Amino acid sequence: MDGAILVSCDHDFNAIASRILKGTRARFRRLSRISIQCAEFHAARRIEEAMELIELEYRTAQSRSDKRMFIVIQTTGIKTNR
Repeated sequence: MDGAILVSCDHDFNAIASRILKGTRARFRRLSRISIQCAEFHAARRIEEAMELIELEYRTAQSRSDKRMFIVIQTTGIKTNR
């Protein structure tokens, strides 16, 4: 899963992710995630508004040994975790 980015608009994602069998979790350790936590009808517009930041975060992540990025897109803000 090198270089993969999961884009999730699923509010139940954390509950679902916790059900992944412990023996198979290692394959997801290099997975980046963009979590969309706004109403689905706003999602496309919010991603478009955030695209410059998403691209910046991606380029920044590529210069680190841990290349993952975690971005949360909300109705009124965007969070990044480095």
